[in-house]
Amino acid sequence: MTELFFSEEGKGLFTLAGAAMAFAPSRLVSPRSPELQKCFREHIETSKVSYPPGLYEQYEQQYNLIKLGSPELEILAFPGFIGAPSNFSSTFHWQCRRD
Repeated sequence: MTELFFSEEGKGLFTLAGAAMAFAPSRLVSPRSPELQKCFREHIETSKVSYPPGLYEQYEQQYNLIKLGSPELEILAFPGFIGAPSNFSSTFHWQCRRD
């Protein structure tokens, strides 16, 4: 409720906007990029029987674009602090293990 009051004055979190946005391929920020791409490929192949119609094809296209060097990371510069790290969970959660 406090944020709504501040927004009327032109202050607060709801009045801030992203200052910059960039997109980058993972190979620019992680030396593990090839390993993670391989793990992603293995995951979509082993899980494709459980996907709804069309999702496997969507992941195939995404994987092919990633292999070509298309950016898959989004970096947003934001002039504020939103909060502490959260316990993120996703319906599409997988882990690439180092054995």
